[in-house]
Amino acid sequence: MKRLHDQSVSLQHQKKLFLTSMVATILTTMCLTLSDNVIAADNTTTLNIKHATDSIATKGTTPHSTAYASTTSPINPNQLYRHRITPEERAPYANYFWRYDSKDNGEYPDRFRMITNDARLNPKLSGIFTTGLDTLRISGSSQPTVQQFKHMAKEIKRKTDGPVFDVDLRQETHLFVNDYPISRYAKRDWINVGKASEEILTTEEELVKTLPGQSLSIHRLTKEKTAGTGMTITVTSVATEASVARKAGFNYWRLTATDHIWPDATIVDQFISLYRNLPTNAWLHFHCEAGKGRTTTFMALYDMMRNPHVPLYDILKRQETLGGISLMATGNEKGWKAPYSKQRSDMLALFHQYVTETTYTNYATPWSTWLNRHNENK
Repeated sequence: MKRLHDQSVSLQHQKKLFLTSMVATILTTMCLTLSDNVIAADNTTTLNIKHATDSIATKGTTPHSTAYASTTSPINPNQLYRHRITPEERAPYANYFWRYDSKDNGEYPDRFRMITNDARLNPKLSGIFTTGLDTLRISGSSQPTVQQFKHMAKEIKRKTDGPVFDVDLRQETHLFVNDYPISRYAKRDWINVGKASEEILTTEEELVKTLPGQSLSIHRLTKEKTAGTGMTITVTSVATEASVARKAGFNYWRLTATDHIWPDATIVDQFISLYRNLPTNAWLHFHCEAGKGRTTTFMALYDMMRNPHVPLYDILKRQETLGGISLMATGNEKGWKAPYSKQRSDMLALFHQYVTETTYTNYATPWSTWLNRHNENK
């Protein structure tokens, strides 16, 4: 009993620290400096956000937002580069190399986690609401290989009698060459910022036709985010992920979400549309490149929509505990990612407010429409 009490006290302490950090960042005017000259030269925009802080701090209550705050928002690279076409215009994100996306060293990809009906029994979740985990039917991971797709399909189908979806969250161009998952890597993983989903998919289809027979240099990504150890191969086969996933038994859904940042409203709208049209007992497997930021974000969004009465803190904490990353900005982040981390934390609170207000219509109002109305009512 004492151990459970200590765990409860510790969790309450974490919540207080997190709420304190959120309030501090809301009330403080932040001057955010981005490292790229091209972005630093542009003015930042102001985004008014109504924070659902009550839902983060209080367990067992339906969240109600009570305070308006103005926070400086970092530049959205998709907006900045939307009409930039030439390599000169797209610098510094035009130069790229091909990278290996995963190591085929096991049956399952890195950070593979399944949220099944026994997740509620996980002792690490002591003190956290586990409502709805037993029927959530989702999993997540880093980029799978061809064989790992097959292993995952087999394992997931043991857990559900419904259809299984591969939710591919990658904006960056990626393919399977000679059965290796590879992608074009540019600075910040922003090779395709500003490009429409249709353009990205068309490029991948064209590469399927043009790469066979070519020599291709492929590299591991170093800790410094540069081209590391590599090898040159002769391309004998090329496939899109849609083709590989379907052969393994998955349905396929592509959401071209940008790495490191909160997803654009159009991407969130597409995700909500997918949710509203899912068949009964569907299982969703989410993945990005590393299985961290984008994967945890969309698993949390799905968890919110399926369990709208669970407080936001518990949604985020249980997704982190079950294999994701922390999505809660602490105010201690540094470097160019810091403002994007802060923005993501803010937008998660705002999305939770959207969920609680629209759940009874099954989210008939698109996120983008709700967000525009929210900002107009300031």
